[in-house]
Amino acid sequence: MKRSLNKAQMATEYMVIVGLVLVVTIPLFYYAIRESNTNIQINHANDAMSTLAKAADTVYSIGPGTQKYV
Repeated sequence: MKRSLNKAQMATEYMVIVGLVLVVTIPLFYYAIRESNTNIQINHANDAMSTLAKAADTVYSIGPGTQKYV
């Protein structure tokens, strides 16, 4: 009887520890994923702006009447 009670207590303690670890790690993963998605969107916007700026510079340097599709 005493032995099964001891095993049950250990199992309960393990479940509590695993629960606490999950409570800490899940928000950290959520925050990391959200920040990386934000950084990806910012990088895409910067790439688009750079492409447009280079195209505008090229068209300006070639002269009037120049067209370039971006």
